[in-house]
Amino acid sequence: MRLLLALVQDYPYHDPGPSAGSVGLGCVCGLLVGLAFGFVGKSLGASKGLGTAGFWLGFFLGVIGLIIVAIMPGNNAGLPRRRRKLVRRAPETPTDPVGGAVPCPYCAELIRPGARLCRFCKSQL
Repeated sequence: MRLLLALVQDYPYHDPGPSAGSVGLGCVCGLLVGLAFGFVGKSLGASKGLGTAGFWLGFFLGVIGLIIVAIMPGNNAGLPRRRRKLVRRAPETPTDPVGGAVPCPYCAELIRPGARLCRFCKSQL
């Protein structure tokens, strides 16, 4: 009878589940994986000018977010324009009578004729 009473008192059996430490470790691992996908998504999105949208898609959606960022069209309006250096030689201009200086083909400042680098705009000549 005591055995039956003990069984009835323990019914329903309560499973405590995983310990609190293993739950915290799972959350930390999930956060680290989310951050890794987020930073990969950010680098993909940055090349397309998407700002931080790539990070958030990668963080919340993981691999699916990376695929979405990869197939999204680029928004090149957000990218800074790169300075393009013109590949051209200095036009044949007369030298400056004082010191023999010639104008830089990029910034038009007077520089020495044998200069390889403009001291004003730092362009290679």
